[in-house]
Amino acid sequence: MLTRLPDKWRKLDPYIKQGFIIVASILLNVGCFLGISLAARWRAASEYTVHFHQADSVMQSVIDQQYPQLSKPRTKILQNQYYYLQQKKDFFEQRLVRFYVYYIAIVSCSLLMTLILAGLLAFIARQGWMATAPTPRFLFVMVALFATLYASVLAVFDLDKNATNNLQLFNDHKSVQIDIYDFLTTSGRFAIADSTKAFAKADTMIHNVNLQIKTLNRVYYSIDQGPIKQVSLDEIMSKASANPLSN
Repeated sequence: MLTRLPDKWRKLDPYIKQGFIIVASILLNVGCFLGISLAARWRAASEYTVHFHQADSVMQSVIDQQYPQLSKPRTKILQNQYYYLQQKKDFFEQRLVRFYVYYIAIVSCSLLMTLILAGLLAFIARQGWMATAPTPRFLFVMVALFATLYASVLAVFDLDKNATNNLQLFNDHKSVQIDIYDFLTTSGRFAIADSTKAFAKADTMIHNVNLQIKTLNRVYYSIDQGPIKQVSLDEIMSKASANPLSN
């Protein structure tokens, strides 16, 4: 059965061959992208985010305690500030993981397409463009298009920079949370007997945290359409103009 496949393939209409190549290329790229994305997301969850969540749970057990020396309203404000920062931090963590996963998947798929493209290019260079069968020539064009697509996505969406900046915002919010934790576990917990001074220190801390929250009240997402104009397939299309589907 397998020995008959080459004969059946040669007898197929050129446009049917084209359709098969297009579908196979799409399925290969989609399969690789999804597979690598799942693996990258699992790695991010198992090696990174789980440890941050465990650390958060330890800090929350301290944050949730009562601090009568600071008064109940002030304690509640500090707790609300902490959990507000936690929600924002979770948001940036999700974005960070998303950009990280997409970056790993696209770079890996781009590498795969580049390797296939290099192999096809070596084969075609040995045979000569016009002497090469139509199928490898069209496959070369399809792989080149996908490799160009991946390069364009990396340049336009700037996934590496987006991931880096969201990581910075994640760390900045975590830093303010640690400031609250530090206050409640040191000067806040062991406040001096003079309640007026203790309240003043708490009020100052609340004000400083509010200022930091105001400073951090932003998101980061960058898209640059400029690289699209720089993408050129002239060399590929000039070769494709030889009509790779013709016999």
